[in-house]
Amino acid sequence: MSEREQWGSRIGLILAMAGNAVGIGNFLRFPVQAATNGGGAFMIPYFIAFVLLAIPLMWVEWTIGRHGGRYGHGSLPGMFDVMWKHPIAKYLGIFGLFTSTIIMIYYTYLVSWMLGFSFFSMTGEYMGIGGIDEMANFLGSYSGSIEQGHFHSTWPAYLFLLVTVAFNFYILSKGIRGGIEKFAKVALPLLFLFATAIAIWVFTVGTPDPSVPGNSVMNGLAFIWNPNFSELSNAKIWLAAAGQVFFTLSVGMGTLQAYASYLKSKQDVALSGLATASVNEFAEVILGGTIAIPIAVAFFGIVGTQEIASEGAFNLGIVSMGVIFQEMGNFGQSLGFMWFFLLFFAGVTSSVAMAQPLISFLKEQFKFNHQKATALIGLFILATTHLAFFWNRFGFVDEMDYWAGTFMLVIVSLIEIIIFGWFFGIDKGWKEMNRGADIKIPNIFKFIIKYVTPGYLFLILGFWTVQEAIPTLNMEKLNTPTEMFSVSKIKSNDIKSYLDDNNLNLVHASIISTSSKSGLDSIRIKLIELNAKKKSFNENKTKVSIINMNIENQIDKYIKTYLNLNLNSLRNQKIKISHNELNNLKERYLALRDTFNKDGKLDESLLLLTNTLSSSFGNPDLYKVLLFIRTAELHKDNLNQSKIPYVWLARLFMLIVTIILIWMVKIAWKRNKPNYENLDLG
Repeated sequence: MSEREQWGSRIGLILAMAGNAVGIGNFLRFPVQAATNGGGAFMIPYFIAFVLLAIPLMWVEWTIGRHGGRYGHGSLPGMFDVMWKHPIAKYLGIFGLFTSTIIMIYYTYLVSWMLGFSFFSMTGEYMGIGGIDEMANFLGSYSGSIEQGHFHSTWPAYLFLLVTVAFNFYILSKGIRGGIEKFAKVALPLLFLFATAIAIWVFTVGTPDPSVPGNSVMNGLAFIWNPNFSELSNAKIWLAAAGQVFFTLSVGMGTLQAYASYLKSKQDVALSGLATASVNEFAEVILGGTIAIPIAVAFFGIVGTQEIASEGAFNLGIVSMGVIFQEMGNFGQSLGFMWFFLLFFAGVTSSVAMAQPLISFLKEQFKFNHQKATALIGLFILATTHLAFFWNRFGFVDEMDYWAGTFMLVIVSLIEIIIFGWFFGIDKGWKEMNRGADIKIPNIFKFIIKYVTPGYLFLILGFWTVQEAIPTLNMEKLNTPTEMFSVSKIKSNDIKSYLDDNNLNLVHASIISTSSKSGLDSIRIKLIELNAKKKSFNENKTKVSIINMNIENQIDKYIKTYLNLNLNSLRNQKIKISHNELNNLKERYLALRDTFNKDGKLDESLLLLTNTLSSSFGNPDLYKVLLFIRTAELHKDNLNQSKIPYVWLARLFMLIVTIILIWMVKIAWKRNKPNYENLDLG
């Protein structure tokens, strides 16, 4: 067995391991999960899952990796094979290679967005562009999710993608000590420096609009840390918290094991693993939780923040932050650069780890030298990431992200915890885990690793299979990237533009249902007050941009509530468009679907269509709004129908990757069957 590389220093090892765990999910996904799952209520099951899932899995993966490294293995097929001498063991390890490889394909593309936006912050490209809708349009046109917008082509995104791929594999080409470790020693401190500076700035913001004292940084922090215990009965929150733990520590991917395989045989894993988890939690909970949600609450309020977060991680971390940075002027450009560049560094420290298992596999099983293995994997990632780049808008990335980046994480974690605790044996595993340990792991974790963690994982897998996996497999729910229109989140700005263009007045529209009259009246009065308030501030020219932003957010909220009340009234009275009219609308819409201009307004031909179809109803104003929303529904239906072929392409691609990996493992073991008994392990 040829001598393998080793880490140069313990601090380099911990920083590299922490860099593997600390990714864009710490700063983007965690705030979204917290905001959409009850804030403080989310944190209780989160910390429980951290103790019962994250810490045990972290120790198990470090131990499996170090143990596999003693036998010359840096990937899960070999590691499982040496722990459980069964013919199927090495094939179970393929799931780990599959997961890290598929995730890297699209993750690299998403990381390149952060590099692009750090550049746009420096150049001021998005400064002065406008509010949430305008910033979402900026992101959508950059990524190619929408056809018309600020960018007229995706060449800028493609350029930053090429730079990101090249940067990743330049680091990997230098090896463990000269590449990954050296980069981690620079990237992690710089990442924490930028994050700390931004967190300190957040505390200085206070209450941007004194007329809305509830919109403050302190209320944002209170939202994160003050739990509503009644919400703990909601199983969805517990599942979301457990899911976040998988994402945050990068368990279930084979990357931690790959890094740990380069440890010395008696080098500590107990304290080092705990230190890695602690660094990651500091980045996620302390820094990630202090930045995105508190500043969003200060500018958009708790309700507005939850609504933005419900649209996805990028809406909260890119769109809303981009709007806020615009308010800071030149200082906002510096803040924007630091924010997006720290996300870029966080992403790269994770993406290089995703490539390492496959590089190790080629080197150890096929005897490739380091440069050849790195070049082959680099070319593979460069070629396949084009699929994510060109087909992201059609749900290709969403499909890969669900199966590889969500479901398979639980599968791999469950397989490895069972092999470690049951087939390898908990007594032998416990002894291996504590070999050379700098701290004594409490004996209770021996019981947790064998019984509690596997049970927890089985529970999660069962719920996810029923609630998510089966509907996703049957395409009952197609995940949609950022679109101009959405059924559940129709943009208030589009509705207001439509009403304004056609001289309609939603505030004074007639009321259909008397049962909701008081609620509608109060909303109309509030809208009138807000409009008057906005006019007053405009006349006084006092903090117009920030105050108007808060007023517009409140107006949006009330308009959406007003629309929902009216539409519920229509549904309760069973007043709806006939099937023939819907078919007619759909046929006409297919011919007119490209007539939306970049501001989302309806052109004259579509206006004529809605006027014609609404003429037979008693309330033209409300029915025109209803038809507008129905048209948007059909728009999304058409988009989802167009995504079905790409969903199947994503599944076919993942199947092909799986078959190739199975073939590679079979050939490798046939050509070079390991003989562990004759190895001198020292």
